[in-house]
Amino acid sequence: MLELFKVEAAVQLNPVNPDTDGDQLNDGIETTGKTYGWITDPTMADSDNDMWSDYAEVVTKHTNPLERDTDGDGVVDPSDADPIRNVILGVTVKSATWADAFWRDIDNSNPELSVVTTIDGRAVASPKQTTSGPEAPRSIVTYIWGVTDTHGSIWPWDWSYGWIPITLASWTIATTATFNKVYYFDIPDDRRTVSIQTQLWHIWQYCDDVGDKVGESARTYTVGTSGNRDSNFPIYSGSNVVTYDIKTIGLEKVNTVAIYENESTFIGHHYQTITQQNIIMLQITDSVPTDHPYFRSGLNVIIIPTEIFTDTKLHKVIELAVDGIMIDTSLLPACLKDADFSGIDRTAGSIARHVESIINHTVDLNTAMTILNTFVLILASNESITGYKAMRVGATTLGIASDVLSLIPWDGAIFTTQSSAGPMPRTLLSAIGSFFVSLAQMLWGGIVAIFNFFVYLVTLVVQWGMKAVGEAIQTAIAAVELLVKAIILAFAYLTFLITLVMFAGVFLALIPVFLLFQLIIECDLEISINTISIIKNDITATFQYSITLFYVKFLDISGTKPSNFNRYGDNIT
Repeated sequence: MLELFKVEAAVQLNPVNPDTDGDQLNDGIETTGKTYGWITDPTMADSDNDMWSDYAEVVTKHTNPLERDTDGDGVVDPSDADPIRNVILGVTVKSATWADAFWRDIDNSNPELSVVTTIDGRAVASPKQTTSGPEAPRSIVTYIWGVTDTHGSIWPWDWSYGWIPITLASWTIATTATFNKVYYFDIPDDRRTVSIQTQLWHIWQYCDDVGDKVGESARTYTVGTSGNRDSNFPIYSGSNVVTYDIKTIGLEKVNTVAIYENESTFIGHHYQTITQQNIIMLQITDSVPTDHPYFRSGLNVIIIPTEIFTDTKLHKVIELAVDGIMIDTSLLPACLKDADFSGIDRTAGSIARHVESIINHTVDLNTAMTILNTFVLILASNESITGYKAMRVGATTLGIASDVLSLIPWDGAIFTTQSSAGPMPRTLLSAIGSFFVSLAQMLWGGIVAIFNFFVYLVTLVVQWGMKAVGEAIQTAIAAVELLVKAIILAFAYLTFLITLVMFAGVFLALIPVFLLFQLIIECDLEISINTISIIKNDITATFQYSITLFYVKFLDISGTKPSNFNRYGDNIT
């Protein structure tokens, strides 16, 4: 299978002119790359057609004469504020002065201020700070009409009259808050100027983010090149001012190690031509000494040209291990067994035009060195090559294509050092609106949850089928039946209680009647708990009531017949 090929073309040069294209680079320098390390087109003054001549890029700009976008950020070199770095702004919010401040806070303390900085649509709020420093006098003054000057006379008509000021109250207030908060903003590299927008907020006491906006303004900052700085950049809004320290910073790519053949093909620490590359990304988890010759803590990238890598034993091993469906780790070196491979499978599509493969691995420093040595040493074992070398380089000046560079991340470690942002300030009306929005969202969420519950319930009913529906109906019928039984029993017990009270009343009322009969006819009287009897000779007159309990199966709530019932309808024994 054809894996790599080169096309060589003959060009016609002027035999009597050492610089055929007139770009101030002799033809021999452009065709051999021995002086500056670049092999460029000796017939074109601008080999990459980016409007910068080969001479300008090689000698003065130190950019890639074979690539229109040297740093791979999507902006061609002449339009790029820094063609070999990613431009960001380091913005320090130094201080803010609310010169219009009049009242102290409700506990008589100095006011708290917050600053919102917006660049290219990204807004950052600095945490609130209490004003301090020199305090400005404030007072409440009223005026009365009276004598302003007697002119030494005792006669009122000789006096001068006017409005006389009277101070009702006076106090002092600090108006300047110190922040010294640093934030970083990534901006498009083709921007020469950016608008720095600022808002000054007075944050109400006992609140984190509610207050009133007391100033808003903007000012244009000239980006310039990396290192450009304005350490005193005030933005005024009336008499109020926010002071910044703004610096243009150029980010490099993450630490990059290049593997190359020999010094003659790596002049100036870059490759001579644009070729296909292989990328090995190693996330090193442990601490790496700052003087380590190759690696740093965090993400590191190793670059290997395909023309070096493709015919090596290691490349063959990896290609056999990766078949597009699964990886046969038994074929891989121990240091690469847990790595992720992309692109090296010949049956799969290409990652990018100039990228053959990407290998990702999370390792410690020792494993990283083993991987590096594995590539360098095994590459060197190829019979046609005498040896390979590795060197830490700048990725953007390595002479690789922009589609390769776009896969190598910028070193964003500086962003981890920026200050913590505070809550975004808002007005009281906005806070109330946010509360009701949150409340509405909560209620809506509850409605949605209930709706989803019923949808889920209906889904379950459907899934259970008619059997489950039947069981539910049976359960409902049983519940209704139980309720009816309970109502009937309650009515029966109530009727029984009323009847018992009536009989008991009659029984008690008959006792004195029977006593009267006993006196009149001189008979015997017998009284028990439910019986009154008059006995005269062999004649007996009796009033008796009895209570009889019956077991009715239909009305049995428990479903269990009491043990003291012998049969339905029997009295309780």
